[in-house]
Amino acid sequence: SLIHARELFHMAIRRHAASIVIAHNHPSGDPDPSDEDIVVTTRLMGAGNVMGIKVRDHLIVTSDRCNSLKTMGLME
Repeated sequence: SLIHARELFHMAIRRHAASIVIAHNHPSGDPDPSDEDIVVTTRLMGAGNVMGIKVRDHLIVTSDRCNSLKTMGLME
């Protein structure tokens, strides 16, 4: 499901965070990011830039694997 920037950044704002790492799971067992994951990450990075909160990475986890969008070169 999609997450709204206001929901994601709520706690970061309350805690005066300078940066965050996003993580979510893929119950399918495939840790590869979907096109939607990439679009949402880009949108959240833009929202974070407006607020001065850097999105450092977006992790996709499964029961036995993890992928980092940053390591995969999908975040600038």
